[in-house]
Amino acid sequence: MTSRSDQRALKCAAKAGRSGRRTSQPKSRCTVTNPLTSLATSGSSFCFAHFSRCSFAPFVSFPSLKDPLRSHDGARRHTAEIVAWTDWSVFDTWEDTAYGARPEDYAGLKQALERALLDQFARHFPALTPMIKVRELSTPLSTVHFTGHHRGAIYGLNTTPRRFGSRALDIRTPIPRLLLTGQDVVTPGVAGAMMGGVLAAAVVQPRVFARLPR
Repeated sequence: MTSRSDQRALKCAAKAGRSGRRTSQPKSRCTVTNPLTSLATSGSSFCFAHFSRCSFAPFVSFPSLKDPLRSHDGARRHTAEIVAWTDWSVFDTWEDTAYGARPEDYAGLKQALERALLDQFARHFPALTPMIKVRELSTPLSTVHFTGHHRGAIYGLNTTPRRFGSRALDIRTPIPRLLLTGQDVVTPGVAGAMMGGVLAAAVVQPRVFARLPR
């Protein structure tokens, strides 16, 4: 069962989806002391156009807990990540500004976003919140600066029938010895990026498939 605030958020998300706009993800990274487990909430979108009326429903994970070198060494500090949906139109005002030199209104928006994300995190995980020592929020503009993804979409191209049917995204290209790899030739996400690499390697050396676990 969803709350009224969640229902408003879903309506906002549906409205944004009907408009055909791409979505991107602002990330908030923080360091927490000795979290016991990796926790996640079910993700739903939110709409900045109705910032005061829409709830945030972030995805929360602890990447450092998945590192086998850190998971058994008694480390008391871990990296947490909070990811939430947003729309590029919220940030395109500052598209032509430089990283590290953006105006104060952009910094103010980042602070508001950070507070909103951490407030909801605190409601769901009150025991973890006091453990946060360092935090930093990135936006789609940050993604554009560091990775060049179109409009800061960290999961790449839109997952539409046109995208999956495009021959332009084949691993083999018309240019000799040039292969494509990564999530945009398979499917979004870590698993898609991994399989893009496996398939590209298999084009070069078909025996790669024989080495895959069965």
